[in-house]
Amino acid sequence: MNSSIVILLFTPFGLTLPFCLKRHPVRTTILAAAGFSMMIELVQFVFCLGLCETDDVIFNTLGAALGTLAFVIQQQMTKYRRAR
Repeated sequence: MNSSIVILLFTPFGLTLPFCLKRHPVRTTILAAAGFSMMIELVQFVFCLGLCETDDVIFNTLGAALGTLAFVIQQQMTKYRRAR
């Protein structure tokens, strides 16, 4: 699968999960995305479904990190608007 598509698939994960978390939303979201991606790859390996690739874990985590970055930018913009 194309790496840019893989990155885009996990972006909503990184964008929405921080809204549910109160403490350390950025770190927890990125670690959860990495763990979830590793779990997907482990299932693929154990049941011989698709290809088990390390770069999928990296790209999925990167996609979640980009989504989390969008969350952080949105939070900062909200704070800035409230301060004005």
